Amino acid sequence: MTNKYQAVANAKTTKERISAFKSIFQGSVWNYLSYSLLFILPVIFISVGIWKLDECSLAPKFPIWLIVSGVLVFIMKFVFLIAEKKKALVNSEFPLTENESEEERTNIKLQRKNHYPSGLILIGLGCRLAHLFWFFVGVYFVIRSFGATGTCHWAPYYLTTITIIFPIIILILLCPCCCVVCCAYSLIKSDEAAEGGEGKEEQEATSNA
Repeated sequence: MTNKYQAVANAKTTKERISAFKSIFQGSVWNYLSYSLLFILPVIFISVGIWKLDECSLAPKFPIWLIVSGVLVFIMKFVFLIAEKKKALVNSEFPLTENESEEERTNIKLQRKNHYPSGLILIGLGCRLAHLFWFFVGVYFVIRSFGATGTCHWAPYYLTTITIIFPIIILILLCPCCCVVCCAYSLIKSDEAAEGGEGKEEQEATSNA
């Protein structure tokens, strides 16, 4: 039994039960939507790439890039999904509660580690690294297409271009936002430290008086 379902079982009031059921529903809906998107997008990439393989003289590598990207993403997500399910089974087989001693908890964690699907996780990480490398290859293809001549069907052209450019735009927008947040956090911490120092000095002055 997972923590969410335990929360339902341990709920003592109607409000707590509603909150627990809401948490389960939101998590399930989000999981279904995310898994659906993660498996639908690779299928779209592969389908468009195969469908318009010979209809993009402007950028003939675009359909190939879509096919390879779709295959890599599909394998990666499928492997991680199996690894996640296997990990959940291992956790349920070796459960942790609040009643174990520290030594027992250490042994349970060791048993979990020995049974985790490390091979699948390594395969998934390898696919992720390959997909990252292939993304930069796609950046090169898109840059080359800007000065090229020829025709290309809109489906592979826009799908490849948007897939490459959109994450770059998001990254460019996030960088200054992260800098602003870090600067604001540093200023808040420095102000708190200064106020704490002033308060300490006042206390020392009062005690000395």
